[in-house]
Amino acid sequence: MPRAQRLSLAGFGLATVASAALLLWAGQAYFFFSDELSWFSEAPPDYDPGVLLRPSNTHLIAVPRIVHATLLHAFGPEYLPWRVTGVIGVVVCAGLFFVLARRRIGELALLPTVVLLFLGTSWDTVVSPVGLPFLIATGAGLGSLLALERSDRRGDIAACVLAAVAVASHSFGLIFLVGVAVSVLVRKDRVRRAWIFAVPLVLYVLWWALVTRPPGAGGSLAQVSNLLLLPPYAGVALGASLAAVTGLNELDFATVASFNRLPERSWVLTPVLGLAGGVLVLLRLRHGSIHPAMWVFLATLVAFLASIGVSVGPGRPPTAARYLFPGAVIVLLVATEAARGVRFSRRAVVALVAVTALSLAVNLFHLLEAKRFLSAYAINAGPTLAMVELARAEVEPSFRPGRQARGASPREVGVSAGAYLRGTSNWGSIAPTLEEVRRRPGAVRDRADVVLARALGLELVPAAARPPRGRCAVPREARAGRPARVDLRPGRRTVLANIGRGRAVVALRRFGPSFAASAGEIGPGETAFLGVGGDAAAEPWEVRVSGEAVRVCPL
Repeated sequence: MPRAQRLSLAGFGLATVASAALLLWAGQAYFFFSDELSWFSEAPPDYDPGVLLRPSNTHLIAVPRIVHATLLHAFGPEYLPWRVTGVIGVVVCAGLFFVLARRRIGELALLPTVVLLFLGTSWDTVVSPVGLPFLIATGAGLGSLLALERSDRRGDIAACVLAAVAVASHSFGLIFLVGVAVSVLVRKDRVRRAWIFAVPLVLYVLWWALVTRPPGAGGSLAQVSNLLLLPPYAGVALGASLAAVTGLNELDFATVASFNRLPERSWVLTPVLGLAGGVLVLLRLRHGSIHPAMWVFLATLVAFLASIGVSVGPGRPPTAARYLFPGAVIVLLVATEAARGVRFSRRAVVALVAVTALSLAVNLFHLLEAKRFLSAYAINAGPTLAMVELARAEVEPSFRPGRQARGASPREVGVSAGAYLRGTSNWGSIAPTLEEVRRRPGAVRDRADVVLARALGLELVPAAARPPRGRCAVPREARAGRPARVDLRPGRRTVLANIGRGRAVVALRRFGPSFAASAGEIGPGETAFLGVGGDAAAEPWEVRVSGEAVRVCPL
């Protein structure tokens, strides 16, 4: 084996190990994120086909659902296996790209491969395993294109199976299916081999017709109104992918990611990069011979840009981080195919190394930024779910912490209480224990109190009549003009009577140091009930009433 090949393979091995080690180190404190909470809750212990084929945000993700159910069966409700699976997905995608790119530009394929291994700009695909559906679809799609290059029966069968896996993993699999179809159709034996892409396509159409067509079962994210804006949307999506692989997106050192603030970046250059990328492609098509594989990768790129463009909507901008990894893979495939047969000068190689170094620096910054956000999310999301479990007997099944306890719960905890508690019944709890919650920072425990109060519906209820005076007393603090404090044990109720002239504000705490949970206000001369059901925590609620004077009547 030539020395250059040995160095290239060694470099790929070292980069792979470094990427895996960095991603696993960065994710030590991570927790089930966003859609992963729904996937955990819905994972069927019996591999029920009806659940496996259920759309997730309109996407078919049957293969990831099978993977998740298998991980839960094998390891229980532990997050480490999910993270390891995500890292494997990144490595496999990068490895398949490396093989395809090496066939076109030789050992220089190592440079774009290294960028993919550390593509922190696409944090919710590379850094967090929530991007597993994208990774499986991308990896299976690359494997299908690679199998077709064998040009034999075994390769055709493998390409068909892998294309079906890609399509059954995420709608992005359809993008690679377009490339597979073009790869078959540009050959003379296209009719005889059409089954390679026809079988996965027919299976997907059947799923779409039988599973997503019933009312309320699902729909499409594509919007007809976006067709008029498709060219600018596609240009921005292309520019975003180019910015991710070149490092030409602005770094924001002033903004610090927090548990409710996602990693951000500037995309000022994306329209320029998108236009430049389109011009370079057109120039390449006009000059020099075009290998049939160029049409395959260009068709895949066009399908990618079109799918992004027609799907733009709230939460789905063309620059969304989750799109950048598959977008970067496809853009780099086009670039390596365009450079097929080119003899790079020493200066050109130095320039490519410099661009790779810039990209690595920027993407590592974004990777660490994502680490800060996901770690901050994790330390808050766990106690949020612990409070949902504590309120199991009282919480409404439709309660969603990310919406109904906004500001206290991370927005990404969007799973309903009913779905989550069913998941814990099937697989066990993923939340920290109450003892672990008690050891969290005070601000986190304050937010947990708010979530618990919202989950229990803990608020003042107007009382129709005053309770007997013999049961009531004015707390010592109220007599001294300070806010009154009263313990309220689970399973008990109390009546609060405002005997002052101003409004009395009622706040609560249980695990946190501050009275962060609000129960409402009592007007002058008004009386209200406050009570909670029983639960497993030993701590009572502490009630603080701020006002001129208040009478407390335990029941």
